Amino acid sequence: DALPIWIGLTFPHHENELAQAQALTDRPFAKYWIHNGLVTVNGQKMSKSLGNYITLKEIYQKYHPDVLRLLVLSVHYRSPLDFSWEKLKEIKKAYDRLKNAIEEVEVLEKLPENQNFEYHLYDQIAKAEQDFYASMSDDFNTPEAFAAIYGLVREMNILKDKAVKEGGISKKALQSYKEAADLIYKTTRDIFGFFDSLKPCIDIEEVKQIEKEKSAIDEELIEILIEVRNKARKEKKFDIADYVRNSLKSKGIILEDTPVGTKWKKA
Repeated sequence: DALPIWIGLTFPHHENELAQAQALTDRPFAKYWIHNGLVTVNGQKMSKSLGNYITLKEIYQKYHPDVLRLLVLSVHYRSPLDFSWEKLKEIKKAYDRLKNAIEEVEVLEKLPENQNFEYHLYDQIAKAEQDFYASMSDDFNTPEAFAAIYGLVREMNILKDKAVKEGGISKKALQSYKEAADLIYKTTRDIFGFFDSLKPCIDIEEVKQIEKEKSAIDEELIEILIEVRNKARKEKKFDIADYVRNSLKSKGIILEDTPVGTKWKKA
């Protein structure tokens, strides 16, 4: 039987594959032929012969595979993808926005209940879901599909900031945030494999070395330093508090003060 889908370059790959396969089997090779764009570097085709190629191993030493996957999905599959480390850095920020929006549920769950909090996300959830699947049905338009997801993330951040500012959130608003987070998590995981992929596939010794260089500070010490900073703030010793924050930041640890305490995350 013919293959359901065959992906590749129009010329010369598809012409050659079509001619060879049908000459050999005397029947259609594939039902649908999908023509994808080239991967380029500074507008020039990435290839081994030109020496301008980047290996997955090099990328995975710096970024989670999900980040590379999001970079690929940020352009339409028929369009060229111009690779650069700067673009990968920007995509990492977008990926973190998605991940943080899901994780911020924990912050909202710790807020006191406030039934007078009227803001919710149900309309935005319905629109985002509708726009996402409409874009995916339009020739697998992933850039537009993710635009719908990012739009929902923006609304989630508005709700979170409003709840934190008012010091409470209603059950309806909290539930709507959870459903928005669940939509993002399940959609990106089930369709694109995000948040559920394997660790970077590089040698275990390399992983240990990278982790050693990037994490010279352990979680227990971070918590101790946060306590020191909080005590300094209470005593209005802001120079000490700023010194702790900046020192942790230089080690790749970002502090975020919230109504329910100080949180930290890796940059």
